[in-house]
Amino acid sequence: MFQISRSNNSLVTLSDVHRDMTGYYKCEVSADAPLFHTGIKTSYVTVAEEPWTLPVLTAEKSKYSLGDKIRANCTSLGGYPLANLTWYINGKQVTVLTYLLQV
Repeated sequence: MFQISRSNNSLVTLSDVHRDMTGYYKCEVSADAPLFHTGIKTSYVTVAEEPWTLPVLTAEKSKYSLGDKIRANCTSLGGYPLANLTWYINGKQVTVLTYLLQV
């Protein structure tokens, strides 16, 4: 919602913003008579939304033997833009390169 009391000729204040308000915002400046020059600038604004829950981690089993393959899933529900998920094993970040070197 546009807040007139918190806006002025160089600042606009919006409250209660929603994800669907993501998009292009435009500011137009016009000069007075007699020339009436107009300048327009446009900028893309993303309204971010936090995920609905903390990430959920599930594994096929709770115990594995040496040499077993571990299959696990990490899911983040909701949020915009979508979350980037990063895997860590014993505090060390796992990358595709790390995985390939261990296989």
